Amino acid sequence: MNSPVLQRARRLLLASIVLAVLAGCSPGSSSKTPDTPAAATTCEATLGMVCDKDYQTAYDKWGNPLAEFRKLEKVSSFDATQVNRAGLMACLYGNAKKPFDDYLVLARQWWPTTLLEFIAAVWNGAHQKLCPEIDFAAGQHE
Repeated sequence: MNSPVLQRARRLLLASIVLAVLAGCSPGSSSKTPDTPAAATTCEATLGMVCDKDYQTAYDKWGNPLAEFRKLEKVSSFDATQVNRAGLMACLYGNAKKPFDDYLVLARQWWPTTLLEFIAAVWNGAHQKLCPEIDFAAGQHE
């Protein structure tokens, strides 16, 4: 049975795990990744971190179009590893039918000073380029 308390606990656990993995990351950091997952060959090389089960699954399923995703106008100026992570997390959230507002809470924890325009561009770009087969719960964010 999925009580509201259990659902909230799961969301908080997922957010805690992601924050632990991404601790210290902010847009514009100096870490670099190869242009494509094929060139990187691993989730770790593409995301610049040890991949947990969720990220590995997302990478295996949606990692190939990451290079094209990063070329999107409003996304391209940020660090590749962070854009990769944020895009794959948007796919995971969309796949779990979580709305943009839930993703926004997580993204604000990663990047407290980043404009909503960038966060929405990652969400929308993931929907268009990385995982278009997912019917995102909240659709496009305007």
